[in-house]
Amino acid sequence: MSIPIIQVSHVSKKFYLGPAGLTLREYFTSMMPFVSAKERIERKHIWALNDISFDVAQGECVGIVGNNGAGKSTLLRVLSGITPPTQGDVFIRGRITSLLEVGIGFSHELTGRENIFLRGTILGSSVEQTRDKFDEIVEFSGLKEFLDTPVKRYSNGMFVRLAFSVAVHLAAEILLVDEVLAVGDAEFQKKCLVKMHELLSSGRTILFVSQDMSLIKNMCQRVVTLDAGSLVRDGAGVPLNDERT
Repeated sequence: MSIPIIQVSHVSKKFYLGPAGLTLREYFTSMMPFVSAKERIERKHIWALNDISFDVAQGECVGIVGNNGAGKSTLLRVLSGITPPTQGDVFIRGRITSLLEVGIGFSHELTGRENIFLRGTILGSSVEQTRDKFDEIVEFSGLKEFLDTPVKRYSNGMFVRLAFSVAVHLAAEILLVDEVLAVGDAEFQKKCLVKMHELLSSGRTILFVSQDMSLIKNMCQRVVTLDAGSLVRDGAGVPLNDERT
């Protein structure tokens, strides 16, 4: 049996609620020797992920579904290395391209043209490799007339077009997609789906978060369902509504 390209082993992620830290007064009060354990300041927290484990084989397209707050985006952030897990381990065997938030990874003062090369460098492509794919990226995005415009003037839909175009034409072995396609128009979504099917056919691996069950059904052979940070289902096919609540 081949080694999985992604291994998630007992991963948990804790987030603290309220201010980022204790005030100076709260800190020193909590350190006083006469303050009992019950009186010490204890910050409230939630477990966005709770003991998640699963493997992904090379060439799989896995849908990640669940209600709002289930932990889907947090899971992809952990996999992409944006945020570390509080507990557990993640093993990635290959380069990752992430499409997690509209506009993330762009320098807003640079033009679309400049950002294509910037994103290519971030994704591990040489200038020559990006230049070879440049025309395909521009054609796919449909943003030729806006290439020399600073991206701070782009709409969310234009951000998605440019980011997706760069990601799929300079694709790494693993592509993580989190809801960003919902921003694009229907015609561009169809182009994206066709391109992702091409990537799968070439052996790429895709993890796909969406609330659109028709997209999940179209793309994914396997679906992982999260609920309140816990993995409640891992199997073939789109889950029924009552399985997601």
